Amino acid sequence: MTRATPEFVTLTGCDRPDAIDALHRIAADYPGRVEYGILISAEKAGSPRFPAPPTVDDLRRAGLRLSAHLCGSLAEAVFAGRAVDFDLSGFTRVQVNLVGRHASPMEADAAIAFGRSRGIRTILQCGHGFPAETRCDWLLDNSFGEGRAVRAIPDMTETPAFCGVSGGLTPRTVGAVLEQIPAPARPFWIDAESALFRDDRFSTVACGAFLASVYG
Repeated sequence: MTRATPEFVTLTGCDRPDAIDALHRIAADYPGRVEYGILISAEKAGSPRFPAPPTVDDLRRAGLRLSAHLCGSLAEAVFAGRAVDFDLSGFTRVQVNLVGRHASPMEADAAIAFGRSRGIRTILQCGHGFPAETRCDWLLDNSFGEGRAVRAIPDMTETPAFCGVSGGLTPRTVGAVLEQIPAPARPFWIDAESALFRDDRFSTVACGAFLASVYG
């Protein structure tokens, strides 16, 4: 069966400064196909998947293609329109995450304004359909980082927005997910997180295996 090919893959959860050289090699193996998602949380910094500030600085200065995924109180501040003390230099997109629900229209406006104030695109999570709003990118995510498999993908052709898909993607399941997207498709991306960890440790080997399952 024909399956669509994503423009790029976001590999989310790197928390290891010692992985930077390997991240460069992976990106070189798949030119233009790799973005690294860095989970940012004031409350969880230094715990697995959430790098400590010095590691975030090492990653942002490494010349990699990065998106910042703001969580916890940082995300809450963005959605409330409050000042946020976080340096987004080195990042090309910012995803603002809620837990257990998706942003209201007012919260979405605040997050979009936050990204624009920093000169980068905002990513917001959506649920059962892709919104028509084009001021941000939309990630289909009903898993909220918990690795629950995506069940059905709404038609991306019904919106002019740039859309992405996440939710329990693994090397074994991603092919079936991509087969749900008619090819040729409009440009889209996919986001993987849970499949990139082995024994709760970010694995560059797992990153390579996931990309190989997508691009061959």
